[in-house]
Amino acid sequence: MQIKSLIILSISRLFLFRLFAAIFQPIYSSENFRQRRSQELYEVRVFEGAPIGTKATLNEAFDKALLPFNSCFAQMDSDLDWLDFDPLRLVFETISEMPQNNNSRPAQFAVLHLLCPTKKHSLHFSVHITRRNRHAPKFLESDYKFYAPIDLSVGAEIGRVQVQDQDPIIYNSQVQLSILLSSSSTPILGSQPRRSANNLINSDEEQSLHWDITKEGLIIVKRSLRQLRLYKPYQIRLLAIDFGSPQLFSLANVSVIPVAVSAPQNVRVNIANTHYQIFQWDLPTFGIPERFRLILKRKPSNKNEGENKLILHQQMIEPTETITMTRVRLLPGEQVEICIWAVDAEGETPSEIINFQTVENAPQCDGQCSSPNVGLPMCYFSSAHYLRQFRDSNGNLNCLCFAGFSGPQCDKLGNYYTKHYYLIIFNFGALPSPKSS
Repeated sequence: MQIKSLIILSISRLFLFRLFAAIFQPIYSSENFRQRRSQELYEVRVFEGAPIGTKATLNEAFDKALLPFNSCFAQMDSDLDWLDFDPLRLVFETISEMPQNNNSRPAQFAVLHLLCPTKKHSLHFSVHITRRNRHAPKFLESDYKFYAPIDLSVGAEIGRVQVQDQDPIIYNSQVQLSILLSSSSTPILGSQPRRSANNLINSDEEQSLHWDITKEGLIIVKRSLRQLRLYKPYQIRLLAIDFGSPQLFSLANVSVIPVAVSAPQNVRVNIANTHYQIFQWDLPTFGIPERFRLILKRKPSNKNEGENKLILHQQMIEPTETITMTRVRLLPGEQVEICIWAVDAEGETPSEIINFQTVENAPQCDGQCSSPNVGLPMCYFSSAHYLRQFRDSNGNLNCLCFAGFSGPQCDKLGNYYTKHYYLIIFNFGALPSPKSS
C-alpha cells in the first residue's frame, strides 16, 4: 500500500513538473530571444590604406545607439592595435598604420564597454576594411523653396527633396538626411558628423524648430506653424551623408515660407494655339484667396535675358473662377510657361510652373457668333472631354474674329475698318466727320 502511494506521488510530481515546464518554457524562451535581439551586432568600416587619424564609419544603427553614451567611460575589447575609440567625440579612429593585404582579411569582432554612472553597457560590433568611398550623395537641386500653409497639421508634408548616390556598393550609397543649424559650419570632408559635436540639431534647439525631415526626404511639420510670420522665408540647410568610408556628404539650401493661402492645384493647359490659350486649375486646399494672378512667360533663350522681357501677359482673375482664356499671339511651336498665383492681403503663393508648346491651328467645334461670316467659335475641352465653345465669366460665348471684327461675338468693327467707315460716310455727306462731332 505504501509502495503504491509512492508511485502515485512520483507520477503526480512528474506531471506537475511537465505542466510547469509547458507553461513557463515559452516565457523563458521569449526572454532569451529578447536578450539575443538586444545584443545587436553593429558595424564599423575603415577604407583600405587609411592614414593614421582617419575616423571610421559606423552603420546607421550603431550611430544611433552611441548617442545616449556621450558621458560614459569607454573601453574597447579587441585584438585590433590600429583602431581605438574616443568617448568624448564618440568616434572610432585609426591610431597606427593598418595591416597590409586588407582585401583578403575577414571581418574582425570587438566589444565596446561603456561604463555609465548607473549601468554598464556592452556593444558588440564587427570591423570591416572596405574599398574607398568615392561617390558623394547629391541633391537633385542645390536650392529648394516650399510654401507651407500655417494650417498644416503636425506630421503633414511641406515638401520633398531628392538625393542620389551613384556608388555601386550598398553601404556607400545609403544616405542619412539631417537638418543643420543655419549658423553651423560645413562638416569636414571625411569626418563623422555627430549631433553632439558637429552642429547637427539636438536637444533644446531641435524643439524650437517647426519642421523635420524623414529618411525618404519629406520635410514635415514638427510643431504648429501659426506662430511664424506670414510670407517670411525661413532658411534651413540640409545635410545628406552616406555610410561609406570615408563618409561623403552634400548640402542643400531650403527656404520654407509660411502662407495663409496655399497654391492653386492641378494647373493644366486645356488649349494652346497661336491665337488663344485656355487654362484651368483647382482651388487652393488651404485658405480663401482674394483673387488669382495669371502670369504667362516666354521661356528664356539665355540666362542674361531680363525678367520683364519674358513676361507675355498678366491678368487678375476672380477667386471663384477656375478657368480662363488669354488672347496672346504666339509663334507656332513657341516654348511658354504658365503660373497661377493665389493672392490675399498678406502676400501671394505661386502654383507649380507648367511648361507648354503652342500649336498653329485652332480646333473647330459647333457654336455661334454674331453672324456666320465674322468669326469662328473658340473651342476648349469640357469636363466630359468634348470640344465646346468657350463661355467666359461674363456669360459670353467667345469667337475667334476675322480681320476687321472684334468683341467676344465679333459684333464690333475693328479700329481700322471703323475709321474707313467714317471716311466713306463723310465723303458722301451723310454723317459729319468724327473730328467735327
